[in-house]
Amino acid sequence: VTGGNYTVIAAVRPDALAGAPANGYAGTSLIQDATTGDMYPIEFRTTGVYAGHFTSLSADKFTAAIGLSTSTLYVIQVWYDGTNINITANGSTVTVAPLAAMASSANATTVGANYTGTPKLQGAIGEMMIWSKDIGASNRTAAVAYLKSRYPSAV
Repeated sequence: VTGGNYTVIAAVRPDALAGAPANGYAGTSLIQDATTGDMYPIEFRTTGVYAGHFTSLSADKFTAAIGLSTSTLYVIQVWYDGTNINITANGSTVTVAPLAAMASSANATTVGANYTGTPKLQGAIGEMMIWSKDIGASNRTAAVAYLKSRYPSAV
């Protein structure tokens, strides 16, 4: 999923929101890639959920946070179209244009942990879908409808 376009859609319940990271790997990631955490498409902090990536610790770029409540199930979608990182949650969408293209990495993608494998996510993952491309608005809508049908309490 690194080095190019991607889409991540997940049904997730954050039970705790912690931290205001100074860089991508300092927060509470649902998913993260690379030894330095180059991609963090769904990350939680005290003000909510955001998405982003960086090419170095001084080139961090992430969206504004979308406010969430703890212990609530959400369907969150994030996509990178090669120009912008977008995140939709709780009926809101925010976008940011990255400083540079994401670095590509041969390192493992982690789910619910940081790049070292240390558990970070406090909550539950109902289901997660990952594509190595931007699947487009109509496919994202269909995937969100599918998750909301499986998890009717999701916001």
